[in-house]
Amino acid sequence: MNITPLWAITRWGAAVVLAAGNLLPLAAQAGDFSSRLEILSYRQETDSWGSSPFTRVATLPDHSLASELRPDLAWRDEHLAASLKPRLAATQTPGETHVSTWLNEGWLRWQPTPGWSLQGGREALLWGPAMFWNPSNPLFPNSNKANPKREVVGKDILRARWQIAPGWAVTSINAVGRRESDTGPKRLYAMKLDWSNQDAAAAVIAASEPGHAPSWQGYAQWTASEATLLYGELAWRAGQPYAVANPAATASGWATASTPSHRSALALLGSSYTFENNWTLYTELWHNGNGLNKADAARLGSAASLLAGQNTAIASAQLGALINEPAPLRRNYAGLQLGNDSSGNTSWKIRVTRNLDDQSMEWVGMLDHNFSDHLQGWINLMHRSGARDSEYGRWVRGSSMLGFTWFAW
Repeated sequence: MNITPLWAITRWGAAVVLAAGNLLPLAAQAGDFSSRLEILSYRQETDSWGSSPFTRVATLPDHSLASELRPDLAWRDEHLAASLKPRLAATQTPGETHVSTWLNEGWLRWQPTPGWSLQGGREALLWGPAMFWNPSNPLFPNSNKANPKREVVGKDILRARWQIAPGWAVTSINAVGRRESDTGPKRLYAMKLDWSNQDAAAAVIAASEPGHAPSWQGYAQWTASEATLLYGELAWRAGQPYAVANPAATASGWATASTPSHRSALALLGSSYTFENNWTLYTELWHNGNGLNKADAARLGSAASLLAGQNTAIASAQLGALINEPAPLRRNYAGLQLGNDSSGNTSWKIRVTRNLDDQSMEWVGMLDHNFSDHLQGWINLMHRSGARDSEYGRWVRGSSMLGFTWFAW
């Protein structure tokens, strides 16, 4: 076993501990300082469909070992607040070791007067009540609630917030950059109007990329009773382009092209009900108007199957383009989640997603157990089923993550 990345984790962790220890007395004198150190170590197994044509160009390791160091530092006084979340990860796969560092979040907020705030830096700006997909958020439509162990990576954002009146607030948002691995817009301007009272909340968001017409998004939620929550999200905007294949007079017989960008509706309706034993059931239906229609999806499946049997040099580039679609892939979905909402030392969730267009399904199970205030063990399982050319049946059949999280303080 290669111990180099593990040594890097340990050495970097020691540096963070010493730095936090040195900053704590200084921060305590000037304001409120808080810190947290989280260390994750886990093993991941991945099972791909043996018949999948994409295994030629997108192979996944059967297993990997990973460790992540996640220090969180925060400071605030009467007018200023700051947060810093650097990250270090080491991953070992058969024959390869990869170490990476990044800044997940790091921002500074100034509140000159009550009701006004200015903030700049990298952050994961999340909103919306939905559990499976958040179409009302043009920056982060996928909030990673299916696997909360994987953090949402922040974007570089400037924003100003004004509390107009009790229950009313307006926020100006300027996304000025993104990570190279991110697929969202690089620049985005948005205005967000929020309203809330004791039993309900709603927001309207207008957003635009430079040189484009604005898109419109919004969400609303209502606490109908002590046990029932009703909510919805809606958007009208152009989606990310998908790669589709068409028959053509080429060496492979096919040519790949991006779907044209067009505006369409993205909508979600959902509800949650909390039982007396503290279990909570979420049910959601959503429509992705930007997804592939039946004809495009059929051509994608046919092209992938035929390209898989051709010369690698000719077909691999097109296969690589066809697997790189954003999610969700199709248009109509249903989701269900049942969990105990962190009751006691053991919490669990079961999530089921069904693609209503091709009938494929994804099952996710999560189990966490707190052995002490500082040590947590957890397991996440995912299984997919469906036809060979369906969204959940075309490449990865399942995966599992088994790990421990240590909270140093």
